[in-house]
Amino acid sequence: MKELLFVAVVTASAITTARADSLNCRFVGSCSAGQAIWRVAVSGSFAYVTTDSGLVVFDVSVPSEPQRVGQFPAEGGALGVAVAGDYAYFADVVYGFHVIDISDPQQPREVGFCETPICPANDVAIFGSRAFLADGGAWLRVLDISNPQHPWEVAYCEEVMGNACAVSVTGDNAYVADGDTGLRVVDVSDLENIRLVGRYFTSGYAYAHGVVADQGYAYVAYGDSGLIVVDVADPQHPRKAGLCATPGEATSLAITGDYCYVADWNAGLRIMNVSDPQHPVEAGYYNTPGYAQGIAADGKYAYLACSDAGLQIIEFYGAGVEEVRQHTAGSSQPIATIVRGSLPLPEEVGSGRSALGASLLDASGRKVLALRPGANDVRLLAPGVYFVNELEIGDGGRSVRKVVLTR
Repeated sequence: MKELLFVAVVTASAITTARADSLNCRFVGSCSAGQAIWRVAVSGSFAYVTTDSGLVVFDVSVPSEPQRVGQFPAEGGALGVAVAGDYAYFADVVYGFHVIDISDPQQPREVGFCETPICPANDVAIFGSRAFLADGGAWLRVLDISNPQHPWEVAYCEEVMGNACAVSVTGDNAYVADGDTGLRVVDVSDLENIRLVGRYFTSGYAYAHGVVADQGYAYVAYGDSGLIVVDVADPQHPRKAGLCATPGEATSLAITGDYCYVADWNAGLRIMNVSDPQHPVEAGYYNTPGYAQGIAADGKYAYLACSDAGLQIIEFYGAGVEEVRQHTAGSSQPIATIVRGSLPLPEEVGSGRSALGASLLDASGRKVLALRPGANDVRLLAPGVYFVNELEIGDGGRSVRKVVLTR
């Protein structure tokens, strides 16, 4: 029988370590932009971050060693950023909307610009040949980008009443995280008559900072309230479907598969399993340095814009390796599941199983160490969840079991 491992839970009495991060997340790499960074978008082997002075490009092809390779200055600084094809689009703090040719990421160059009257333009989302701007005080703006050299405004909605912080678009609707007035749903099917059709807000103090719409739900980074999942199957009557509190202040988020990655300000990265949107649950976390306020994710890595701490890359082992239970009765010899420094492996680790040919895998399935009978030195490996891959003598198959390495 197979069992999919999502999270390793270890009691405080079992681990005497000061680690404050879940065992299925690990730090991979970081790089400074030389100044505070605000938002991040990832495309291929490159991450594009916004700063007080414009756009900075990082090569993340080797996640453990991200390198700053290019930049484009913007006098007013930059906030939201999106990437589509050979272009990066960002909204600046003072002047408006920029189109940057990134066909050569080391030499980004501006090819188009459109001034926006209300500033700052906080966020940008690309949907087909349109760019949607969450334009500061109270506006949603729609730009035609079919000709990247000449973006121009085709519509706007002034019924967004709070502070348009972020926007996500799917189908006929744009979803706006509108600060203290919550989530706004805007029908953009007719650009000559875009209009507010629905809204969701919570009572008390809460601030909608970020939003991602996906498969009938809007996932809202709702400040002190954490992650709120809103059912938008009926756009005119959005309703709360689920909630997962966070210890910090949820400011931005990204959805990949069954997981929602949340930039949680002073609490770093929080990862929620949203396979059941009505019952989101925390699946992992990592306390990053700085203040996590922008995030992108690609299914394996989370890329966080952490203000003065720069770009932080965290690996998440959420769906990891499948643990295959042994087919035969266990050995009389106890097998360690929590390991410090040395991983002991008896020559026969169970009836019909052998340590000969065994290996240690990380949670992504990569072989990190060939194991032998006796003590195996694992002090140089990072703490976390690993798997012992053992030979089944009888049928030549393999069994896989979990171990947790700690300091």
